[in-house]
Amino acid sequence: MTADPHSVSESFTYVCGDCGRTWDTVFRVVVFADRDGLTSQAYIDERGRVLKSPSAAAVCPGCGGSRVHALPPGLAARAHAAERAVHERYGPRVHTPRPLRHFSSPRGRPGGRGSPPSA
Repeated sequence: MTADPHSVSESFTYVCGDCGRTWDTVFRVVVFADRDGLTSQAYIDERGRVLKSPSAAAVCPGCGGSRVHALPPGLAARAHAAERAVHERYGPRVHTPRPLRHFSSPRGRPGGRGSPPSA
């Protein structure tokens, strides 16, 4: 590896698949070149940890979930703007669970399949 690696800053937007929280993290990407000219890179997070990938140790700071997805910053901003527009127009949406339906066998019900014909 060469003694003079160069680095650039790169930001990633994360979305938690468990609670829906989004957050941004800035990494310093350090690029190394070996004698043959092949390059490799390492990501250094805000705490100084060296990672092979920005999503290697991604954990939601809100709920601690590990179902975390990295998005390009522009895509996350467009999704937030669209969500705000919907909330401004229609108000917040309340998600309520559906009632459970108990399906029973059609046998034994009057007129159901498999029941004896009524006289």
